[in-house]
Parts: sequence; structure tokens; C-alpha cells
Amino acid sequence: MRPLTPFVATASLMPAANFHVHPQLNLTDPPMTVYFPERQQSYALWGRLDGSVVHTSLETKHPSAPGSRAQSVNTSCHASSRHAGEVLDVRPSRQTDGPLRFASAGSDGCVKYWQYNPPPPKAKKRSTDPEHAASIVCLFTSDPVEPLEHRSDETKRKRTGSPDPVLLARCDSEFNVVCGVTEDGDLRVWWDIHGHVKEARIDVGPTDLLGPMKALELDVRDDAGMLISVLVVHHRATSFTRYDIRVDLDGDYEVGERSFFTPLKAPLSAFKAFLEPSAPISTKSRPMPALLSQVSHGSESESSPEIVPQPDADLAPTPVFGRFVVAGDTEGSVWIWAWDGDSDEVAPLRGWAAVERKITALDYHCGLVAVGRWV
Repeated sequence: MRPLTPFVATASLMPAANFHVHPQLNLTDPPMTVYFPERQQSYALWGRLDGSVVHTSLETKHPSAPGSRAQSVNTSCHASSRHAGEVLDVRPSRQTDGPLRFASAGSDGCVKYWQYNPPPPKAKKRSTDPEHAASIVCLFTSDPVEPLEHRSDETKRKRTGSPDPVLLARCDSEFNVVCGVTEDGDLRVWWDIHGHVKEARIDVGPTDLLGPMKALELDVRDDAGMLISVLVVHHRATSFTRYDIRVDLDGDYEVGERSFFTPLKAPLSAFKAFLEPSAPISTKSRPMPALLSQVSHGSESESSPEIVPQPDADLAPTPVFGRFVVAGDTEGSVWIWAWDGDSDEVAPLRGWAAVERKITALDYHCGLVAVGRWV
């Protein structure tokens, strides 16, 4: 992965208020990857070239004078816990309860699981006292492993003396599950992080045949034990696969596969998963004006308004939308699959021709799908 060019990002959140964002003042050591939350830009996570991870608190304030700035506070991990190579991916858990936890993938072949501890509420923002300063603690570090047995001799020679770099990493802070996929298609999943760590290793296919990794999604549910679902997407693949690791109450597990396909078999060029069910429109009602109807009382000239009561909006059922996956292909079509289901081969729920060229980006919100295409 090519490192990001050193930059200083300035964003305006309100009139005459902005902040300065960069994980390090030393611009000769650029960040390799960065994560900004989509809905609430209150923090940023950085993975750097030297193997460290940085948490940046993005603070805003109402300006007291023209040109005033809000300050961003950076917290870096300890040097002893960083990756032995550059960080290729960093991603937090979707769960928002409790402390912020996130996973990072490194070129050293390791996946790390981190926890960000904010400073006490009454501590000074830039306090040098360790008891009053924010910190990033490493909760788990995986071990590099040998290449998979079914790989070619050329691939095994390539990995001699150098670990298989982990390209993507995901985590779930509620169940403490961490996963990562390597450049050579080695998917590794860990659970029971705070106890006797258990691992499942799955061959998702060599990248020299299926293409490099494009996306990785993790979903964990409590289902008579634990159901760990990991979805892997290869670049320009015509289908993708979800691997379900079902862990029983005794700690034993079995792995199942579920394939998602399109009828046109066009290579997929954009992908996004929405795994948190929610109602797209708020159910909180605002006062509605009463309807007026003219009721005659024996004469057309005499009429009085009658108030027709409105039904109580709070009693209406709340629409809950399921979890789904959206993808766009190189032919300009958009496809939507349901995440939950019992079939081993999942056909799309919806599909339509959106544009005339390759779809390069897409998003979904409130029942609308927005796409960007190749010019």
C-alpha cells in the first residue's frame, strides 16, 4: 500500500470555527492509514509508518475572536506495543458502549486490539501527569504464522524470511472478537481475548488468482453460543463469501460458507455493508394540525367546522429495516442482498441499472442509494 502524502487537514464545522488535524508534528514520518467516523467526526484514528497508532480528539468551540481555532489532542500508543512494520489498516468496533476499542493490521503479519482510555473529566487537556493523561493500551497481539499449506512454492518462497502482511482488520468490542485477512488470503479470527484465546484460520483463496482484498466485514451475534460472521470481498470479484464460525457453549466451533452472487456476473467495483438495523426516518411525531371538515346543518349557508382527531403517532408500529449489503459493478448496476437468511447461495433482493459506466463509490441512507461512477 502506498503511504499517504503528509498533509495538514483543515475542516470547518461551523462558521469561523475549525481545527488543525495531524497525528504527528514530524511530517517526515507520514501516516499510512486513517479512519474518520462517518456520522460523528469527534475523533480520528491513525496508523503510522513506524508501526504506532494515534488517537486524535477533534474538539470544536465557538470562536471568541476572528480566526480562533479549536485544538486537536493526539494520543499515541507506547513504543513497546507498536507494530514491527507500517500499519496498513485501523478500524474501530461498531459498538459505542464503553471505552473505544479498535483493531489494526500491520505489515509485520500481526493484528493488534487496542483500547483508548480518555483522560479524567477534570484533567487538563495537555497534562503531562500520567495519571491525568489519555492512553492507548494494547489488549491483544497475534503471532505471525507460516503460509498456508495449499499455496504454491513461489508464494512460500516469497514468504520465507518475511511475514504475510495483514491488509485489513476488524473487531467487535461487545464479544471481544478480532479478525484480519492477509495479502495471501489467510483469514484469521480470534475470540475469548481476555481468557484462553481461541483462533480459527480459514483459507479464503489466493490473491494471485482471485485478486487483492477489497473489503472485510465482521458481525458477531449471541446465538446458542456465539455466531461469528466474516465477509470477505476480493477486488473485481463477481461474487463474495461470508464465513460463519459457530462456537458452541463448550468452545468447539465449525465453519460454514454462504455465497452472494449476481445474475449478470459482472465484476464488483464498489461495496458497502450495513449491519446495524434501524428505522430510516425518526418516529418522533410533531403536532399536526387538525383536519377541518364542513358539516352542513340543514342549510348550505350555515356550516360549522368539525375537528377530526388524528391517530396517535406514538401507537403506530416502528418500522425496523434489516441488515443488508450493497454493491455496484463495472457495468453500472446496483445490487442489494439481505444479510440474514438460511440459503447457502444468496441472490440479490434488488438490482437495477443505475449508470452507464463502472460504479466507483456508493452509499445508502434513509431509503436512498447514492452512486458515483467512472467518468
